[in-house]
Amino acid sequence: MRANLEATKGQVMAEAVMIALAGKGLGRQEAHKLVRDAAMEARKKDVQLKEILAGNPAVKKLLAAKELDNAMDPDRYVGRSAQIVDAIVSKGPS
Repeated sequence: MRANLEATKGQVMAEAVMIALAGKGLGRQEAHKLVRDAAMEARKKDVQLKEILAGNPAVKKLLAAKELDNAMDPDRYVGRSAQIVDAIVSKGPS
């Protein structure tokens, strides 16, 4: 699974970065465009998305390096999956 995540070169975390940027006050549409443009540049250059984002002045203005690291960390991006699994498991077999 980790290999599959790495194969995307961070592209799979684009939504998490967009949400982080919007949470810092960047408009949702602006955040979407910024991340989309960065993702296209990363694909074109065949580099990690994080590399492009880390060099973007708008990203650097809004997110500290640690915040970008956190947004790009798939281990932190599980949403409510743990609660959903626990709820299903607690119901037992059907």
